[in-house]
Amino acid sequence: MSGEHEIYRTLLNAEERGEAVALVTVIRVEGSVPRHEGSKMVVRADGSIVGTIGGGMLESMVIKEALQTISDGQTRSASYTLNDLDEGDPGICGGTIEVFIEPVGISPTVLIIGMGHVGKALAEVA
Repeated sequence: MSGEHEIYRTLLNAEERGEAVALVTVIRVEGSVPRHEGSKMVVRADGSIVGTIGGGMLESMVIKEALQTISDGQTRSASYTLNDLDEGDPGICGGTIEVFIEPVGISPTVLIIGMGHVGKALAEVA
């Protein structure tokens, strides 16, 4: 199974089981980076992953953000520069990568107050 198929299979399985996961997508790259725009990674609530956006410290930082997304259900984007100037290390790549992190399998809660015809209609839609 190709990496892309594995990503989508994991998302489908998570949805079927009601498992909350986060989908990470590389949305912008600048300079030398380990993966291209459109690269994807699924992060599970236990921190395990399917796919990759480049490995190393980048992936470790993104997993932390993805776990927060699973926890609070909020989408987020983050940008990372792939070097460590404080350590005097220009990094393997030296470029910048931006990711979009979205929750999958997390159903929003709708609170309906009232028992009238509007509340009933809203409950049917929700």
